[in-house]
Amino acid sequence: MPTPIVSVLMSVHNGQDFLREAIESILNQTYRDFEFIVVDDASTDNSLNILKSFSDPRLKILEVEKNIGLVDALNLALKQAKGKYVARMDADDVSYPDRFAQQVARMVDEPNLVLLGTSYDCIDVSGCILRNHALKTDNDNLQKELIKEGNQFGHPTVMMRSQTVKSIGGYRKLAGPYSQDYDLWLRLSEIGKIANLSNSLLAYRIHDKQLSVNKLFKQRLAAEIYKVLATQRRLEGFEKYNTAVFQVKSKQKIFQHLIASDYMYWSNLYTLMGNKRDSRFMKLKAIWCDPYRLLVLKVLRPKIKSVLNHIMFVKKNWFL
Repeated sequence: MPTPIVSVLMSVHNGQDFLREAIESILNQTYRDFEFIVVDDASTDNSLNILKSFSDPRLKILEVEKNIGLVDALNLALKQAKGKYVARMDADDVSYPDRFAQQVARMVDEPNLVLLGTSYDCIDVSGCILRNHALKTDNDNLQKELIKEGNQFGHPTVMMRSQTVKSIGGYRKLAGPYSQDYDLWLRLSEIGKIANLSNSLLAYRIHDKQLSVNKLFKQRLAAEIYKVLATQRRLEGFEKYNTAVFQVKSKQKIFQHLIASDYMYWSNLYTLMGNKRDSRFMKLKAIWCDPYRLLVLKVLRPKIKSVLNHIMFVKKNWFL
């Protein structure tokens, strides 16, 4: 088989619910010159059987007997990748048919472009669009926002230059198995140009199995650590991990405001899904993190704002 232009990387662990639709959305791309490397990360459901039900020669299945997690699974697939470009895909999302065609064309036109994402739609379990997530597109703005504000890319939307990703060691988990994508974007941005296509070329699925409260906290903590490490690299030329952890944890109020914003983001998504119970729960978590911020106060009725003093009394110096 000739060397493919694109290597598509995906990991699945017990993802049977949406797996078939995700695979079909890749195999049905208008751009055909790719290999599709899927790591079955020790699934105990029907995921592996679904994978094996496809006969397309572009689909390559790597079976892992013991669960290794997303970071190691993606690096395993990356080692097998032969394509000039590497594209990401998740087992619960849907790539629109023209995604690869548009991304490859842009990568060919701009040899200095090392990372290319797209805007995307958020969908529910039934595939109904909840909202559109439009992202900044040009390199200059993305370079600034990536280091200042945080992640500017939808992980399953991206296409990267394979040689560049491999040259910097692929994905890392210095801060645990979270925010590994943001860390990779930061390191890629130091080597070449980055961009997003304005078109929505992927449907990002929102569902209950995707989210846990603990994961949100750990993701934010890891992201802030990676942000500090990126600043260290740019100012000093090297990383000091322990210093980065201390710096993040010493700024308790700032961190609490950020995690409160994360909870509010998910509260709004749950509202769009019609899930009032989990929406209220996310709002309460936001209040607990950062009760006096205007962002959080907007969700409270005036007659119950008095409970904030009691929350602060109980909480005192707790660091969520």
